[in-house]
This record gives sequence, C-alpha cells and structure tokens, in this order.
Amino acid sequence: MPLGMRERFALAVACALLVSGHAEAQSAESPRVALDYQVDAAVSDCPSGVEMARAIADQLGYDPFVADPVAARYRVRAGVQRAGTGMEAHIEWMDAQGGSQGERRLRSESGECAEIARGLSFAIAVQIQLRAPAEAPPKAAAPAAATTAAPRPSAPKPARASRPQRRSVVMIGAGVLAQHGLTPDVSPGLRVFGSLGNERLSLEVSTQATLPSQWQSSPDSRAASLSSRPGFTARELSVRLAPCVHYSIAGFCAVGMLGQLHVRGEGVDQVQSPSSLVGGAGVRAQLLWRVVPWFGALLHAEALVLATPREVLLNRQEVWATAPIVLAASLDLAAIFQ
Repeated sequence: MPLGMRERFALAVACALLVSGHAEAQSAESPRVALDYQVDAAVSDCPSGVEMARAIADQLGYDPFVADPVAARYRVRAGVQRAGTGMEAHIEWMDAQGGSQGERRLRSESGECAEIARGLSFAIAVQIQLRAPAEAPPKAAAPAAATTAAPRPSAPKPARASRPQRRSVVMIGAGVLAQHGLTPDVSPGLRVFGSLGNERLSLEVSTQATLPSQWQSSPDSRAASLSSRPGFTARELSVRLAPCVHYSIAGFCAVGMLGQLHVRGEGVDQVQSPSSLVGGAGVRAQLLWRVVPWFGALLHAEALVLATPREVLLNRQEVWATAPIVLAASLDLAAIFQ
C-alpha cells in the first residue's frame, strides 16, 4: 500500500537524522546540484524556485546549488501539480549528461501547496545529503599512534508515522433544479444546501421549492364537458437529508425527503387549495468541480421512491396521481471552507 504524505515525512526525518553526524564534512564537500523547479499553472500558492532552493539549503546548513547546469555534478528536476482534490509532486535525479538516476512521487490529500512543498524540499535535501559521500575524496589512513576514537552515538529510532488527519470541509451553496414525479410536468425550482464533513464523508441538509406546474383536462374527457376546461396547479416544498461518501471528484449519497405538495384547482365547481405531506427515500450521484480551492460547481442527479402516493380529484373525479419514483437533477454553486 503506498505511503501517505505524513509517512513519507517521518521516513525523511529518520534518514536526515541518520546522516546528520556527517553534516560538517559534507558541507565542505557538498555535491554540485542544478535545480529545475516547475509549478503547474493551475496552482497559485506554491513557493517560487528561489524560495524552494532556500528552504532546501536551510535544512542542509549549506547551499549545494549552482546556477550553471554545465558545472553541476547532478541535476534534479522537481515539480508540483494538482491531482484531483489534492496535490502531487515529482522528483527526477539525473547525472551531468542528463541520464536519469531515478524518480520519486509524493502525494497529499490537501488542496493547499504548503504541505506538499515541505515534503518536496525535505525529500530533495535528504537525497542531496545521501549523495554527498560520493563526492568526498578518499581520506588518508589515521596514524597508528592516534588515540582511540570515541564510540559513535547510536542512531535514533525512526519516529512512528502517525496517521494523516482529515481536515473538516464545510460547503454552503445554492442552485437550480428540475424535478419530475411530484407534479404533472417537469418542474423547475431552486435549492439551498449546506454540508459538513471531510474529503471522504459528509452530511448534507438542503431545502428546495419548485415552481407551479399546470395540468388541464383534454377536450374529449368527461371533465371537459363543463363550460371551461378544469385543471390544477401543483408545487412542492421539501427538505432533504443526505449522508455521502466521496472519492476524488465523485460522490454517492443516500437521500431522505420530507415535504409538502400543494395543489390548487382551476375552472372547477369549488376552488380549493389542499396541501398534503409527502416523503420518500433514494440515492444520489454527484460530481464536484473545484474552480479554485474555495469555490466550486456541484452537479447531481437523484432518484427517490415515493412512500406517500397522492391522487388529485377534480369535480370528484381522479384525474392525476404522483409517480412512484421521483427524478431530479440540479446544478449548484458552492463556497468551500477548510
């Protein structure tokens, strides 16, 4: 199973501590390295090339970088790019002739660049430290009368890697919807929602209302024998509760709905406006596109099994009934807080 971001940090710390006893010698014999650091245009909060080089030098205690690639013993190509809702960094080491000596990739579930940048600078610093002994010239043998060297301190045990903590994610938004099944026709409407969770799980509460949808009897129906064609309008107001699980940009939810169906007769003997309680449960699939880390667009489609079927009577005749399955789709805009 691939290591998480924090596990890589802990291993890098352990490697740095193991070679720290040679830091002074290597500072004088440090390898000459040319750094090629690139950041994807979609990422705006990463350190610059100068800041990355300074962060690596601060961890080593000396500056191993040279401006002229021809004078470099090694070349390291590093970059940062967005990967889904998280970040990904890559490192490739090359020799003076441009031949590849190996690659490494780091990944962070965080949508911010600061965490992946720390891991990237740490990994490069450790690899430079490990390459320093290859640059050191052979040392002369110690004279026979030299005093006995003091025993080297034992290397500290690597720190136990802690499990990454998932950060809380709050979303608040609104959008437009289209629904069929609770009203005679496809009804447009508005939706407002809020959710709380993390990158993997969330709980959403929403409310929605549809515009009135009209039904009129056909000319050849019995109800149309009156002077005017009778009909009715229907609209819905409801709340929904949706626990969701997320993977990258996709999400899958269970949905519970409770609401009110309001009907008003038109062209009938006695005009009435009854309301009825409706409820149902079903599933939802959704996609989240983050335009920027704090703002995104949410597209979802859902299907609900209606647990409370309803019929509409006009002049004591049944003319319409709700569908057994209610279908809906919506497009929302959301503010994202982490």
